[in-house]
Amino acid sequence: VTAVRRSGFAVVLVTSGSIGVGAAAIQKQDRPTKSAEKRAVAAIGQSILMSTYSDMFATNGQRVAQVLLSRSDFGVRSQYVNAENTLNELLRFGVI
Repeated sequence: VTAVRRSGFAVVLVTSGSIGVGAAAIQKQDRPTKSAEKRAVAAIGQSILMSTYSDMFATNGQRVAQVLLSRSDFGVRSQYVNAENTLNELLRFGVI
């Protein structure tokens, strides 16, 4: 992925799995069903995922960033423009 970015391509890595990673981290056997529980388990997992990505990409001298988007970031024009500007700045900085 880093080699692709360094060859001149803009790279955005989209991942999921934060709930699964978070559930494994707290040894939760069943998948959360309540919204608050899902969000809490996802928060645990997301920090683990970002730490893993940061460590893995750092071995190649590559910085990573996280942008969390919600449905409203695509449905409300001002939020869409803000998200687009943020992503463009990250790409300009050479961040994945």
